Amino acid sequence: MKRVYIAGKVSGEEYEKCVAKFTDAADRLKSSGMIPVNPMNFVPKDMDWKGAMKLCIRSLVTCDYMLLLDDWKESKGAKLERSLAVVLGIPIINIH
Repeated sequence: MKRVYIAGKVSGEEYEKCVAKFTDAADRLKSSGMIPVNPMNFVPKDMDWKGAMKLCIRSLVTCDYMLLLDDWKESKGAKLERSLAVVLGIPIINIH
């Protein structure tokens, strides 16, 4: 099964809202037969941005695909993750 990293806006958002949107995306990936890599499951809630990005990038590079949530363009971190995925040749997918 293919691993899919989920990227979207987290900073400045209500934590519970982020958990819900990332979990929804993870559930859709699972139902499509993929393994979701959900940062909301491994980045501590109170971690600073740089620390969170280090964890996220470490996970992203192990994935076969990336899924961008609708709000990714509003996120410095998601834009960085997308750029890294493009450079590394990690395909970006969409699910609806």
